[in-house]
Amino acid sequence: MSSTSPRYPPPGGYPPRPPTIDDLAARAVVSQDNRIPIKSLLKTADNWRNRGQSYEEQYDLQNAFVAYASAGKLALEVIASHPDYDKALSEEQKSSLAKVKR
Repeated sequence: MSSTSPRYPPPGGYPPRPPTIDDLAARAVVSQDNRIPIKSLLKTADNWRNRGQSYEEQYDLQNAFVAYASAGKLALEVIASHPDYDKALSEEQKSSLAKVKR
């Protein structure tokens, strides 16, 4: 008789599968409202980045990914297409965003 156990679910069933990258990315939802002042959006993106760092320090990598993805989406999709983008951001800020977009 083989020493391997039969292929039956363990008592209590199988643990849930970990979320995929697509699952986590779907949780990174940001508002596309261009009426929000761009400075507020920049502050929100910075808050998401800080939250990601905090999660990362706690080894909560799933929530860190979601927070970093939220910051990235906000910076690269919402802020970069905001009507006040050219007026409100300094050249240094625009350059920083352009480097990230590459």
